[in-house]
Parts: sequence; structure tokens; C-alpha cells
Amino acid sequence: MGYVYTKSGSLCCDFCGKAGAKKIKCPFGWCQAYAFCKACEEEHHPHGAEYREKHRAAGCEASSLRFKREAEERQALLCRECHHFVHSKRNTEGELISD
Repeated sequence: MGYVYTKSGSLCCDFCGKAGAKKIKCPFGWCQAYAFCKACEEEHHPHGAEYREKHRAAGCEASSLRFKREAEERQALLCRECHHFVHSKRNTEGELISD
């Protein structure tokens, strides 16, 4: 899903289509942010703990944590001086990247 903008570049609301919306992102950084105008934000957007719980129930927190954990497992820092990484579980010997 993409965002809709006016010809002048103003973001449109995902709910009513009115220009002048702002993006409100997932508290866990997992799903796409929605664009809300002021009126639709007040009507459709829960705030605080309720907002976090809604995304938690949708699986955003678990998916985000799983992705981060898997990325850390794939990524092995091999050389602290040059910061070369190898993104492979096959490099069990800790071989350095050669130039």
C-alpha cells in the first residue's frame, strides 16, 4: 500500500482522502504507517497503551522481535577494525572478507 498525495505534495488521509494528513507509524516499527487527518485520527486512531495492544495483538511486536533476532543471528562481526560483516551461517570458521 502506498500513500496518496495532492498535486502540491500534501499527504492525503487513508480514511477520508482529505489533504493535510500526517503519518502515524506502528509502535514496533513493523507494519506500514497510516495517514490520518485530524478528524479521522480522533475517530479511528487509539492512543497510548490501547494503540500498542492493538499492534501487539496483530503480531507486530512478535514479528519485529523475530526479524531482529534472525538478523543478528545471520550477521557475524568478523573484524572490529574494518567493520566487515559476513551475512552467512556457513562462515563457521570466522573467515574475514578479503578485498
